Amino acid sequence: MELQTNGRRKFLTQLGASFLALPLGACGKRAEGDSGSPQTGVFEWSGIGFGIKMRMEIHEVENKTGSLLGNECDRIIAALERAFSLYQENSELSRLNRERVLVAPSDTFIALLDLAISLEKRTIGYYQPAIHGAWEWLMEHDFRIESGQAAAWQRHCAAADCRYIERDGGRSIRLTHPLTRLSMNAIGQGYLADCVADMLRKHGVKRALLHLGETYALGNHPDGRPWKLAVMGTGEEADLVGTMELADAGLAVSASEPGRLLIDPVGESLQQHDRVAAVVSSEGATVADAFATAFAVAPENRWPDLAGRLKQEAGAMVQVWSNNQLAFAD
Repeated sequence: MELQTNGRRKFLTQLGASFLALPLGACGKRAEGDSGSPQTGVFEWSGIGFGIKMRMEIHEVENKTGSLLGNECDRIIAALERAFSLYQENSELSRLNRERVLVAPSDTFIALLDLAISLEKRTIGYYQPAIHGAWEWLMEHDFRIESGQAAAWQRHCAAADCRYIERDGGRSIRLTHPLTRLSMNAIGQGYLADCVADMLRKHGVKRALLHLGETYALGNHPDGRPWKLAVMGTGEEADLVGTMELADAGLAVSASEPGRLLIDPVGESLQQHDRVAAVVSSEGATVADAFATAFAVAPENRWPDLAGRLKQEAGAMVQVWSNNQLAFAD
């Protein structure tokens, strides 16, 4: 399944803080106090990555250090876009989809692909990185499967399978089915959040909140409690439907509204739900992202199995709302 990333962000906001009220019209970096002050405070970064607005607050750092960390975040974003952006025609992922083989893939690309394949297995296939060919076919046909097109649709669904990804050590990656196309949209921003969180840790940061497409909370809130984020429901006048707490963990929210089609890669069918799935994982935002995607598309009778697979490690939780009512929590 693929969810349009811009549409997902409105379902998450922060409780009890002013950070989300920052203007995001342009990239900007500032810290508490005068711009030339060496004082330790909160450094606030905002920028653009993968075509969406991103932001983070880094606590207990000097202005100069915060600026350097913001620059490093920019560098990580650029590296990941070169690896798996579908909007850059010369990214590694775009070249693999177009040319069917990628020679000498970067370590970044290999690491994310390995994660994607492992998470496809762990989510019982409801997160599926090889679904992009079926998604493209749907877009070309205005999201309709007319009479006589069922066979073509089924062929594209059958090609959405990680067994058609062939690896030659670190030398090359090949797509062996002519209809298979890959997309990392469903975990790419979670992976970005994890990479930036790891970078901040290596630089000694103890407390930060990252909103980089998906969310990562490094340490506790300054008040000594976990960070508490509100999850918004669907609809034009949607209200808060629940909250998620996290510390040293990733959070992902996947949502679909009435009238929006999703692909169930296991059932090889189109689905329409009014559903919001929020997942917290101490393993990071990548894992949370994959499972949020899986809960958003899987039938309800598979939710307990998915929850068990999510909670292989401590510090994981999931909540799913249907029609803005809590339908599942674990």
